[in-house]
Amino acid sequence: MGHGRITPMGALLLLVLPLTVSVDPETCRTTGMPGIPGVPGLPGRDGRNGLKGDTGEPGPTTGPRGQLTVPGEVGGPGPTGKRGPGGDPGVRGLLGIPGPPGETGENDSGPVDTEGRSAFSAIRAVSGQPPRSAPIIFSTVITNYNNDFDADTGHFRCSIPGTYYFVYHASATDRLCLQLKLDGEQLASWCDVQTRDTRRQVSSGGLAVYLKGGQEVWLETGNYGAMTSIPGGISIFSGFLMHRHQ
Repeated sequence: MGHGRITPMGALLLLVLPLTVSVDPETCRTTGMPGIPGVPGLPGRDGRNGLKGDTGEPGPTTGPRGQLTVPGEVGGPGPTGKRGPGGDPGVRGLLGIPGPPGETGENDSGPVDTEGRSAFSAIRAVSGQPPRSAPIIFSTVITNYNNDFDADTGHFRCSIPGTYYFVYHASATDRLCLQLKLDGEQLASWCDVQTRDTRRQVSSGGLAVYLKGGQEVWLETGNYGAMTSIPGGISIFSGFLMHRHQ
């Protein structure tokens, strides 16, 4: 051992000991080939919602007051508009009561004096309907010159031959047909069979008739006889001599 002899055990130790080699990086630099680019990664997930922020300060409750404006001047009248369509015809008014006889006149048949006057006017103011095919009885006689109208029978009996004019005004609640008869023969008829929304309707008619002495004229209902006067109106039957014949 004193002479530097290496035993087998010592040689084995030398083989096991690591070999340290010092390499200078500046003098031994190697460069490799660039690698293949990597595959793009998957999109990341959305992040979590942030925390709720603090409540802001309240804004102003009212805005600035606006300025008052001065009203403009009133404009002048516009042009006249077009005339509108006409309204529906109104309900026929009540027939007026005949006026007093006029002054004595003269005609081809001679003067008509006071004794030659003949006129009547009677009203019916009852609630019930008159019987059909029978003379209508009028409750009150207003005018009856020469007493030619009989209120009990509803007949006018001619005592002065001549041309007479008869006229009626009827107040009704429903359909109404009236006939003017001379000695049982029909002279004229009038019918109002149109129904209306109102509860009261009126109709009227007139006719000039030549009468001989003793002939009788009266008014009666036809197929419809809703001639009622209370409440709401009255019905009138009138007649007068227009022209006397000798």
